[in-house]
Amino acid sequence: MCMDVAVAGVGVAGAFTLRSLSSNLEVVGIDKRERLGYPVECGEIIPTKKEIKVLLPELDDYSLFDIPKRFESNHTKYFEFTLPDGRQFNVDFEMHVVNRDEMIHSIAQESGHELILNTRVADFRDGELILSNEDALRPRVIAACDGANSKIAKKLGVWNYTLVSAKQYFMEGVECEEDTIYMYVGNKIAPGGYAWIIPKGDGYANVGIGFVRELARPGDNIHKALDRFVKEYPHSVRFLK
Repeated sequence: MCMDVAVAGVGVAGAFTLRSLSSNLEVVGIDKRERLGYPVECGEIIPTKKEIKVLLPELDDYSLFDIPKRFESNHTKYFEFTLPDGRQFNVDFEMHVVNRDEMIHSIAQESGHELILNTRVADFRDGELILSNEDALRPRVIAACDGANSKIAKKLGVWNYTLVSAKQYFMEGVECEEDTIYMYVGNKIAPGGYAWIIPKGDGYANVGIGFVRELARPGDNIHKALDRFVKEYPHSVRFLK
């Protein structure tokens, strides 16, 4: 089947790509999930357009970074970084904290483009996307939005990353400043990665860690480390009673 654009993967990047594409084009979005955006696999933060303009000053169009207010659960202004010895550094940097599942689902549906769900990209060869349902798509343009473990990037020979495990709790009763995102580093709780508390508003927060197993102490794992961060780590437990 021929078309103008195939968007492989409908997460945040894929959904907003669909939104940006003209209704005059023949476009299809493909995603492995039966319901877009579920389950949430993200800390749910996105830099504001103001910050993106500083980070990426050469962009011609910043409209992709217009996050509709209805998907924002919180808006933060600062990062607080905490070192293992307790020293802290604060940075002014604004972020949208979003309801990612709702945002992806709604933005993709509102684009008006065709969606093929519960279907994976099984292969990419000779300009064709081979899907898990055995359909073959031949788009003029492929938008590879299929994530950190991108099959398309691997096929193109441009994938060269080290993936890090992450785990997150959605917690209530978190007593932190809701205009601040908290980041923690140190091998005791996040070997090779970092831990976070991301307030979503009204006492709710995403609380998680990134963890490199090869750098951890013998017998440690990501589940034990996240529980230590939540229940025992002195620099975070004050917020997580």
